[in-house]
Amino acid sequence: MTTERQATANSRNALKSTGPKTEEGKTVSAQNATSHGLAKPLDWNDVMSYHRLLLAEAGLREDASLEDPLPAATLALAQAEAGLARARDAEEAFLKDLAEGKDLAPYLRRASEIVKEISRSVVGASPELSETLLASRRLPGHEVRHIVREHWTAPHRHLQKLVKYRRAAEVSRRKALGAWTCLREESSERSQIQP
Repeated sequence: MTTERQATANSRNALKSTGPKTEEGKTVSAQNATSHGLAKPLDWNDVMSYHRLLLAEAGLREDASLEDPLPAATLALAQAEAGLARARDAEEAFLKDLAEGKDLAPYLRRASEIVKEISRSVVGASPELSETLLASRRLPGHEVRHIVREHWTAPHRHLQKLVKYRRAAEVSRRKALGAWTCLREESSERSQIQP
């Protein structure tokens, strides 16, 4: 049970956690869920194209009732296939862009801007002097290393997210395929037994 003291502390802490304050922070935060698009619902047309293929392979009609186990498993497998295809496409597109250097530019540009800002704030110097200091490496090394590491690893973190989604899609597909295969075999055994 939460004590009154804990509840007061929780309320105080909740007031501190109000999200980003600057416009730049709000803009970045607003894009958190849209960086890869894999969390949004699947395109129903993609699901239905897989569904039609699987129905034909199972020998079912398109108007088969989803209350029956095999057509329901067919739809679940179609959704898993569409999700896996989307995850693979996103990962391949990101790797292709990365290989061509397309996705690195924003990260490196931002790291360069931040390092220049630090050089101006540390010395209070003009941009020309800041460039000279930056070139002579007289900036606080730990700050520069942290910023460069942060922005250099951003593409790697994005790729890790894409891999995570792909692996989850592969697990979903494996489970759906297992269920669909079992039900299909049971259905074919029943049709062979019945005259």
